[in-house]
Formats: sequence, structure tokens, C-alpha cells
Amino acid sequence: MQNALKMDGRVVQYSPSLTFLRVVMGGQPEDDLAYSIIYNKAYTTVSNILQNENIEDSRDYKNDSQTILPWLEGSYPNFFYVVQLDKIDTFVEQYNNISTIKDYKLFIMRFGIRRTNEDFWHHADWFNEHHRQKEPILSGIFDLNRYQNR
Repeated sequence: MQNALKMDGRVVQYSPSLTFLRVVMGGQPEDDLAYSIIYNKAYTTVSNILQNENIEDSRDYKNDSQTILPWLEGSYPNFFYVVQLDKIDTFVEQYNNISTIKDYKLFIMRFGIRRTNEDFWHHADWFNEHHRQKEPILSGIFDLNRYQNR
């Protein structure tokens, strides 16, 4: 699982703000691991946020980054990835090689869980239960209102 730390973040311009990653360990579901991938958007200025100007005009894509946390962070996940442990190296390699929107869409087809996936609620329930088990005081039900079908 050390390879997950090598995800370099070049893909972030295509990524949703908050993605949850489930690594299926192959045993019981409670043994699986959960990560948060957070897209950190950079701006040349934030003054236009309050001035109703087009915020995209001040985006600084070359300084975008990502944060990967070995726990579930946030309340509004935008997307899920589910990866078998024996495929994690392929996941990281393909993730790091995304350079176009076409590459990203192919990656999503392989590892992503769209809202239209027949197992969507199974995975959503797993993330909620995992969070409840790991953070019983802080956990609640994740709000999927902002979840993207990608």
C-alpha cells in the first residue's frame, strides 16, 4: 500500500474535489482500507470570489495539488474508486499517467463507481459503515448530493 503515497497529482485538474478510495484486501469487508483523495485548487487571486466575477479566470492549474489521507475525510464525497489490492500498482501507475480527459475517462471506466453502477449503494454503504467503525463519535451519513456520475 506504500505505492498510494506515490500518486503524484498531475491528474487533479480532471478530478472531483473529494474522492474516496476503497482498497479491497481480499478478506472480510471490515479489513478493507479507505483513503481520501482531496483536490487542492490553486488560484492566482481570491479577491474575485467576493466580487461575483468568473472564478475560473483566476484558476492556477499548474499549482493544483492533491492530498491523500489514510482515512475518510469530509462529508460530501464526489466519487468512489474501488481497487483490489493486487491491482493497486496498476491503479497508481494508470492514475499517474493520466494526461488527457480521455485518459481520465478510461481510468474511471476501470476503477470508478458511477451512480449508475448496480453496486453503487453497496459501496456507499461500505464507506458509511467503515467511517462509523473507525470514527464512531465523528461519523454520520455521507451526503451524496454532490456525487458525480463522471
